[in-house]
Amino acid sequence: MPEIRHDGGRTSTLDLVGRDLTVLTADEDWADAAHAAAEALSIPLTVYRIPVTDSDGTGGIGVRPDGVVLVRPDHVIAWRMIERPLDPRTALIDALSEILSLNGRAMRPVTGAR
Repeated sequence: MPEIRHDGGRTSTLDLVGRDLTVLTADEDWADAAHAAAEALSIPLTVYRIPVTDSDGTGGIGVRPDGVVLVRPDHVIAWRMIERPLDPRTALIDALSEILSLNGRAMRPVTGAR
């Protein structure tokens, strides 16, 4: 994951990622969906709303202001959605279930991810 400084350069996105999976988004609906997904799956999930301040509108993390990035504790981006779907909660529950193998299947490589 790239290091992006925000809060006037005081905080880095790398500093936000801790022991749990971390959601980074500028979108309030994604933040709400992340909290709901964590509760539904009974998993720890850290959520940060970060502003989109760069000129291309991606916040430096490759998603639009209504997108989301899910980061593993080792700073690898596990999943991202460039923009918000109609049902972000379900999209996030599906992604978390796949990443954490909660659906009974082994993890498989993701191809064509957006």
